[in-house]
Amino acid sequence: MDALLNYPLYYKLLSAYQKQQSMRSIHDGVTTERSVFKDVSILGNFIDNHDNPRFLHGNSQYTVLYNALVYIIFAEGIPIIYYGTEQGFTGGGDPDNRAPLWPHYNSNHVIYQFISKCVHFRQRLGSSLYGSSQVERYVDDQFFSFSRGQVVL
Repeated sequence: MDALLNYPLYYKLLSAYQKQQSMRSIHDGVTTERSVFKDVSILGNFIDNHDNPRFLHGNSQYTVLYNALVYIIFAEGIPIIYYGTEQGFTGGGDPDNRAPLWPHYNSNHVIYQFISKCVHFRQRLGSSLYGSSQVERYVDDQFFSFSRGQVVL
């Protein structure tokens, strides 16, 4: 199998961001993945999908969502943004986590705009990001920082 959804990291990200528990869980997850997977860059990183309640269902603060999104967009791995995240969908279990995007699609939504800016920045970085490993810079219970190439997040 060439790639997998990164469920182990998903649970660590929910713990750290959505539930606002220790950020050390991200460190623990990344450390474990590096010892288990040959290439973490092919794992699909996500915070929302069709099998689980939406991120905003468990924590409605957009700032917290933004931080989690920055992690998945810039960390090593394939960033996956489930439809509706950019529209602020808050659905819990089935079928609410699979609400239709139409007629709710709005490219002026603040989350859509935030994701758009992050993706544009990621694209501008090009190979300086894609060719760089993720390096942890600092972690404690309430703060996690890493770099990739010349970018510190």
